[in-house]
Amino acid sequence: MVSLPIGPQGIVPEGQEPIMTPNENRSAKPELKKESSSILRIIRRLYDGAKAERSKRDSNWATMWDYFDGKQWPQKRSSDKASPNCNIIASAVNTIAPILTDTSPSFGILGREPADMPFAELLTQVIKVWWDRRSMNHVLVEALMDALVTDVGLLKVTWNEEQDSGLGDVEVTVVDPKRLYVPKGAADFDRNCPWVIHEFFMSRGKLTLKFKGMASTIETAKAWTSPDDTSPDDTRIRVVSPTDKDIDAPDKPDSDAHRANDDIRVWECWMEDDTVIEEESINADGKNEKVLKKKYPQGRMVTCMPDANEVLQDVKNPYKDGQLPFIRIVDMLKPRSFYGMGEVQGLSETQRMINKSFAVIMDWCNLMSNPSWVIDDTSNVDPEMLTSDVGQIIIKKAGSQVERQQAPPVPPQLFEMYHTLMELADTQSGVHEVTQGRKPTGITAAQAIETLQEAAQTRIRLKERNLLVSLQRLGRLVISRMLQYYTEPRVIALTGRDDMVGKWPTYIRFYVEQSEDDMYRPVSQKIAYDEAAEEYVTQPAKEGEYSMGDFELDVTSGTSLPFIKEQRSQQAIRLFENQAIDQQALLDVLEFPEKDTILQRMTEKAAQAQEQAPPQQAQQGAVV
Repeated sequence: MVSLPIGPQGIVPEGQEPIMTPNENRSAKPELKKESSSILRIIRRLYDGAKAERSKRDSNWATMWDYFDGKQWPQKRSSDKASPNCNIIASAVNTIAPILTDTSPSFGILGREPADMPFAELLTQVIKVWWDRRSMNHVLVEALMDALVTDVGLLKVTWNEEQDSGLGDVEVTVVDPKRLYVPKGAADFDRNCPWVIHEFFMSRGKLTLKFKGMASTIETAKAWTSPDDTSPDDTRIRVVSPTDKDIDAPDKPDSDAHRANDDIRVWECWMEDDTVIEEESINADGKNEKVLKKKYPQGRMVTCMPDANEVLQDVKNPYKDGQLPFIRIVDMLKPRSFYGMGEVQGLSETQRMINKSFAVIMDWCNLMSNPSWVIDDTSNVDPEMLTSDVGQIIIKKAGSQVERQQAPPVPPQLFEMYHTLMELADTQSGVHEVTQGRKPTGITAAQAIETLQEAAQTRIRLKERNLLVSLQRLGRLVISRMLQYYTEPRVIALTGRDDMVGKWPTYIRFYVEQSEDDMYRPVSQKIAYDEAAEEYVTQPAKEGEYSMGDFELDVTSGTSLPFIKEQRSQQAIRLFENQAIDQQALLDVLEFPEKDTILQRMTEKAAQAQEQAPPQQAQQGAVV
């Protein structure tokens, strides 16, 4: 039995045999080479079809990022013409992204049965620690930016055995939308999406470490070269002389030119496969019978090097949930479409009109500040002496003309159109003055401003709901990976107020135990600080109940609009004054810094006051 890795993230569990064998065994089993060639042809056909279908969208994505970066004049204008960039697109995107991500999402896990609740509470704590440890707030913002600027943001959830010093952990990476291909008609990864091809580039050395059994094949594989002889994500300009080209030709495997760019293109194809195999089984009567079963009940995963025409591995989906390990994030949904619509697509035409209108205004300003000169050819004035210096003295011949022409006034309709376009951009993006925390012009009534605030957040709430759907899928995949791979003891710190002993946090050492019938149960040990002994004490291990691992997931993530925060703060203060919530809930809503330390001090003071209360009460009772 051979265990091979699945790509840049993850590993195939021990005991799973790949269909492809290393190079040295191919001569013994030529039929495997034939099967590998067949699946490679299938994957290549799927890739070519998906790439052709998406070719127009790929070019549009490059234009969208140019608009976001301020490159909004594709045709270079003459030096005497203004080329302003009133970048409302970047302003809208940079306003929406922090609103949606300023408040970190919280994952509430509930058991399907009452016996599952202790397990669910432990997983809730584990995901909270994992989210912070893996800097998921940064990862989420990066994928969301793809969704806001282009048509989709993509995340990949895998198991990386190299994390945590070899213990392994769940890893979430951002996938470049240009490098992931789905079939035509797919609506999401779990709807009408029977296959996905992830294209990535890996150095020869890393690829050899991942696929040790294919070292000889990888060593002779051709490195990736794009049409301009650069790597796909490399924008550097390379200058090669004809002499150097003759001496170190790129097709020479031992040349420095070949080794300079050693990235190899890899395809990772995840697909449903209904291939049926026949197996012998013993029936209820104790007799042997042949039974038809799916060869890949959880799906199939093939990794190959298309430029070398080689399959690195062909295995079953290594994840027990059988799901595609990808998450789609969209800004605005488009029915029956995998791709949504970002902010740039709706604002690009308005952005062009605003830039052109502002360019006309700036050109007029330049002309007014430096109008043209009109001189007679008999004035004896050298045109090169005519400048825009203040207080310039010009000596001319009597009876001749030397004067400046005043530019015609700008039509007032141009300014009206400019302001109309700016208002149109606000309407299209849903980002208004109140959204950015600014007071609307010309409105002073508090009730009117509050009404505008409520209306301004309508589109933001829709974007938030779209994001929550993606976060729910992310949470389910992360939980699935933890249940499958958290089989070795690991330690996390509990951060709640009730889990503090003075200034000392409480820890939990735990792992997930799996039964033969795919049931899971947690095994945990609490490590708490003993103030008397002044050291941490490990409590006896506690084994939970077996669970199917099918948990309910509730994801919450409130927007961070300034007026929404203020409304929540005022509401929390009123509820606290009416004793409807406690101090911890109030500080949580206010997001007060060092709230756990403050609550701990308040708890200690309350305990001291309670110790002093009985004698005072007894004395008062005696007086009465």
